[in-house]
This record gives sequence, structure tokens and C-alpha cells, in this order.
Amino acid sequence: MTNRSDFINTIRQALGRSAPLTSAPQPPELAPQAIRLVSPDEDLPAHFAQQVAANAMSIQTLPADQVATKIIDLLRQRNCKSAALPVSPLLDSLGLIERLKTAGIDARRWDELSADAVYDLDAGITDVHAAVAETGSLVIQAHRDHGRVLSLVPMIHIAVVQTSDIVPDLFDLMEKIQRDKSASGTVIITGPSKTSDIEGNLVIGVHGPGEVHVFLLAAPTKI
Repeated sequence: MTNRSDFINTIRQALGRSAPLTSAPQPPELAPQAIRLVSPDEDLPAHFAQQVAANAMSIQTLPADQVATKIIDLLRQRNCKSAALPVSPLLDSLGLIERLKTAGIDARRWDELSADAVYDLDAGITDVHAAVAETGSLVIQAHRDHGRVLSLVPMIHIAVVQTSDIVPDLFDLMEKIQRDKSASGTVIITGPSKTSDIEGNLVIGVHGPGEVHVFLLAAPTKI
């Protein structure tokens, strides 16, 4: 058996050092173009849309006044009778919950629901805290107006994204998350729920939504 001190001494000698370091080594400074794959100057909505499709999520880019109609059409195609939504200024500005109810869909906001009740609903419709162009990811933050189960429990998740929500990469995302201290947790969604057994058989939708659909607003929406 090799004790801890002997083990560390062996590594130190292999590195050509005779004594422990007095301070931790500093990583080298790297140019942004060496570590970032997506520049803020790029067409972020186009890059995001490409990555979303690559992640097996559907995406449509359309004007705000068409979003409710397209969401209703999608829910009807999937035979969805009910949906859960957060308390969201963006979704309210689209008149979404009223349009869903008029279409005969049992639409309920988070302030009318319990977490357990969401398990009985067919779809979750949310806004996003951010969207990542590099990875095509949706970023959902949980707080008093937006329960995390809305995007994780129903078999169908529909996300409404504004172009202003899109950040270039994970570096920018972490900075944005750090600025907002109100959330109790953050979920990063990069495609439908997937799992595989020991034989490598892939199954979709076992531990979360089996379908994720993104509606990207073609222009900023006034809230």
C-alpha cells in the first residue's frame, strides 16, 4: 500500500519539483476566439435554430400574432386537452391562456396549480430565462411564478423564445444566471428526455417530455 504522502511525492518528482508549490498555478490567459465557438456578432437566432433542430426539437420562427394559433394547432394534432403555463408577462402579452381556453383546452397558470396537478396535464407551455445559440439549449429558471415541473413533467413541452433571450454560449449564460438571484434552480434543456438501458436501447420521454417544440418570435415583443 502507498500512503498519501508517498503518492504525492512520486507525482512531484515526475513533474521535476523538489518541494510543494507555495501557491496554486494560474491558468494561462486564452483569447476569446480560442475558447468560444459562437461570437456575439454572429446571427444568433439562425445559429440557435440550427442547433435546436440538431437536438431533435422542432422549431418555428414566426410573428408574435401567430404564436397562439400555431400552439393550438400543435396541441390539437397531439390530441392534448390540457396545458400548464407559468405566470409570464410574455405569454400574457400573447393572450395565450385566453386563446387556449377559447379553443377548448383546459389551460391553467402556475398560481392556479399544485405540483401534483401538473402530472395530470398533457402539455407544459413556458417562456425561457435564456436560450443558448452554441448548444441549442433552453434555459428555464424556477421561482414563485414558474414551477420547475412545468417543463419537466408533461409529455409535451412548448417553449416560446424571444430573440433577446438568446445568448452566444455557456459563458454568457453563466454571467446572466449570476445576475439573477431570485431563482431557486435552473434547468438547461437540450432536447427531449432520453435514456438507454445496459444494451444501449434508446428510449425517449421516460424521465421527462418526449417532445420539445420551440416557437421563436420573429421580432421583439412589447410586454
